[in-house]
Formats: sequence, C-alpha cells, structure tokens
Amino acid sequence: MYSTVDDCIYQASYVLAQIYKGKGNVEEGKRVFKDGIQALKQMKKDISEKFDGSNLVSYSVYEDVRAKEALISTVFAETLYMAKNTEAAKVFFQSILASVKQHKAQVQLTPRVIMVKRTYVNEWECLDTYVLIYLARMHIDDGELVAAAALLDYARDTVEYELTAEPIRCINCEAGILSQRGRIAEASGDNKTALRRYREAYEYARINFSDYQHELVKDFKRLQNTLSAS
Repeated sequence: MYSTVDDCIYQASYVLAQIYKGKGNVEEGKRVFKDGIQALKQMKKDISEKFDGSNLVSYSVYEDVRAKEALISTVFAETLYMAKNTEAAKVFFQSILASVKQHKAQVQLTPRVIMVKRTYVNEWECLDTYVLIYLARMHIDDGELVAAAALLDYARDTVEYELTAEPIRCINCEAGILSQRGRIAEASGDNKTALRRYREAYEYARINFSDYQHELVKDFKRLQNTLSAS
C-alpha cells in the first residue's frame, strides 16, 4: 500500500537516529529524523490514496505507520534530552503520548482495526510506558518529585496490564520504574530507601536476564560507594 523505497528510507533513518542518539549528535539526529518523518508522510499519503474502508488491512497498515512515526520521534526526543534540551524533549514526549492516547481511543471504538494484537503491544503500549518513565526522569531532574511519582504510578499500571502479553519489554520497564523511584528517594534525601530501590531494580533486571541490568547497577554502586565513604 506504500512504496518500499519510503519504508527503506524510514528504516535507515531510524537506525541512524539511534546511532546519533548514542553519540549525542543533535544536528545529525535532527536531519535523519526529518528524513524519516518525510518518508512516513509519503507512506501515509499513499495509504490514504488507496484506502479501502471495507478492508481491515487499510486501517491496520495506517496505524502501523503511525506507530513508526511515534517510535522515531521517541528516539529524537531522547537525543534532545541527552543534549540537555529538556523543554523540546518534553514537547516531543507529550506529543507521543497524545498519539498513543489517540490510538487507544481508536482501539476502543473499533477493536478489529488492530489485525495483530502483537503490533499493539509492541509498538504502542510499551511505548506509552517508556515515555512515561522518561517524563518522570525529567520531573525528577527539575525537582518535581510528586509529579514524577504520579507518572511512575501510571506507568506501573500500564506495565501490569501488559506483563502477560509482552514480558521481556515489561521487565525492562518495571526495572526502569524501580530505578526512578530510587532517584526520587535519593532526591528526597532518603538514601537508605534509594539504595534499596536501586538494588531491587538491578536484581529484578538481573534475574530476568535483562540487558538493562548493566546500566541499573551503576546507580546502586555509586550510592553504595558514597554511603560507605561517609
């Protein structure tokens, strides 16, 4: 229903966006982000021109492209956050949450739009939780601990909803939530609770063989060393 060339451009842009995120290169990240979004716009246009309201595939393919749009936007938002451009990052993250909300409303209205439930779980629901955790991180950075805790509660509800359907990704999100609760405790001056939360996050990721464990152990060791030295 759309050009494979445009799809390839998007796929390449998404991979490059991740690479530039890792390097913290905002300008190049912005360039490939724009290339990817342009390809997705053309894909959506092609779908619209061939749209068949009596064919479920027309709906599900369009939603799949919208999910791709949200995914590459998430990568660029992360790049902005890492570059300390938090206000711009927040705008992107909020926009992504709005897209997820719109998708969920569509699913409630016409559940059969989603041909394969796995697409919904992998690209939308997990994305929702991931973005909530990032927004919570930003609130913690700004000292807005109550707002951060509320977002983590919301994210936790989402993880619980999806845990049986997509356990691997939910393990990462659950560990991420525990880690951010540790950051809230540390920012509140409760280092004992913070250390326990960091340990829980690391152990949860470790026993479930999550690749995320190597990042999570850093906060645990950092705070443990600080407390040992004091």
